[in-house]
Order: sequence, then C-alpha cells, then structure tokens
Amino acid sequence: MRLNSIIILACANVAISTMHLMARDGPVSDIDLIGYIGTSYQAIRYEPLCGSLGSDSRFQKTIDMTERCVPAMQLFSNNTVDRLAFYDITGVRLKNAVVGGGHDLCMCFSLAQSTSTTSAIKADICIWINSVAQAEIYWRLDVDSFLTGSYRPGAYKALPACGSVDLDSLKASWSATAVQPSVTEIVSTLSNVNVNGGKVTAVTQTVISTSSFTPSVIDYTTFTVFTTTNSQGVLTTQTSTIATQLPVVTNSPPSDTGLSRSDKIALGVGLSISLPTIILMIIGLCLRGKQLG
Repeated sequence: MRLNSIIILACANVAISTMHLMARDGPVSDIDLIGYIGTSYQAIRYEPLCGSLGSDSRFQKTIDMTERCVPAMQLFSNNTVDRLAFYDITGVRLKNAVVGGGHDLCMCFSLAQSTSTTSAIKADICIWINSVAQAEIYWRLDVDSFLTGSYRPGAYKALPACGSVDLDSLKASWSATAVQPSVTEIVSTLSNVNVNGGKVTAVTQTVISTSSFTPSVIDYTTFTVFTTTNSQGVLTTQTSTIATQLPVVTNSPPSDTGLSRSDKIALGVGLSISLPTIILMIIGLCLRGKQLG
C-alpha cells in the first residue's frame, strides 16, 4: 500500500472537534449549520420553525458524526408524526426540554429539499447541543467539517418551507405553547415589628419571588408573595405583580457591588416595610408612655 493511501486512511478516522454556539433566533444558514451545505431554517429560541434542506450530494447518504445522537435518531426516524423533538444521548425523549437550559440534548427535526420534483429528499437531522447551547464541530475526510449528530435521508415528514407559510403565525403558535424557563426562590426572610393599639408584636415576613420570561417576546414578569399582618393583627398573604418589557436578555454575570441580588431585594423590601413600622412603633410607645404618666 502506498504511503499516501495510508495517510488518507488514517486521516479519514481522525476527529478534530471545536465548539460552536448555535444561532438563537431568526434566519439560520449553513454558516451556522456547519456541514449542511445550502440548508437553512427560521429559528425561535434555537428551535426550527420552517426551512429547507440543501441539494448537495452528501444528503443522499447516512451520516453519523460520533455515536452521540444515534439512539435519538433511531427513534425519531421511526416517528412519522413529530417534525421536532428532543432526546438525551440514550434515546429517552425529553418533555419540556429547552435548548441551552442546563442539560445536553439531541435536537431532532425534519427538513425537505425545496425542489418540487419527486426526487426531492426529506431527511431527519439530530444535532447534539450542550447545556449552554453549543454544538460541536467534527472534521472527517469524507464530509469535511460537520456538526456532531446524525443525518438520515428518507424521512416521512418535514417542517414546511418558510416561503410557503406565514412566519408570524408560526411564531405566535410557538409562543403560545412553548416551555418557558422560570425560577422560584426565597428572596429573604425579615423580622419586623407591628404596632396595633399600642401593642408591639413581632412579625416574620418571607418573600418568595417567581420570575418567568418569554425570550421571543422579551416580556418579564415578577410575582412577589409575602405574608404580613393587617390592622386587626391577622396574618395575611399579599401578592404583587410587576410586568416589564426587556430589550435584551443576557446571561452576563452581575458586577461586584458588594451586595448580592438577595441582599439588594431584602434591603429594598426591608426599607419599604420596616421604616413605617418603626415610626408607628415609636408613636405607640410615646402614647403608651403618656398613658402610664
């Protein structure tokens, strides 16, 4: 065997990988879909809504870049209904999964070539994406650079071509049913005093904050639930809601100001409740002093 043949065979099995952040919203082209020449789709929070498969000859054959999404592909390619689904690397289908939501997954979807001929290929695609929405690019001699995952031609279903649908309607439908990330946490527990008819009593206040957001709409709503006592001294629960619109949602770490987020919220809540209470306590003590005098 010639030396150059040995080198080619050796290089064909060498995997060189780099990480690649997936496109989040809007048009996604083969610049982001590494290896999927001529392929494009419209994304909303990383998920394809519509699109078309490229016409390169590579799409006529099966491609597995690592075995990471093979179990997922085996199940998804036999699914004749769903055109988008999420799986873990063992092939377990994930419910309420969110790309970039802290867990590795295989995002599987189906696309068709845009040509109207009977030979147009429909294909299933599964792309491995890590916990922070990064895909992995592998290099192999037969396909050059290619996203880690699996590709299968001969699918039974496909997402619609973007030119044949109302994109705004698709986005609205997605927003109505999509899983929305949320977080619930105990922000602070405060000990205050309550003055009622000159009687001073201790009140423990627990503030629980639940935050949720819809990235496509950039709406942000905060619900604050806290317990306190009313004018009759009865413990009650109150809820406040603040809805705002944010132009950008980022994961940038907060600047080090010396106070944590919980400390800042606790300070704000404490000032708004404790100062009036302290004033009332002082008035009550003064009134009580006059009665005793």
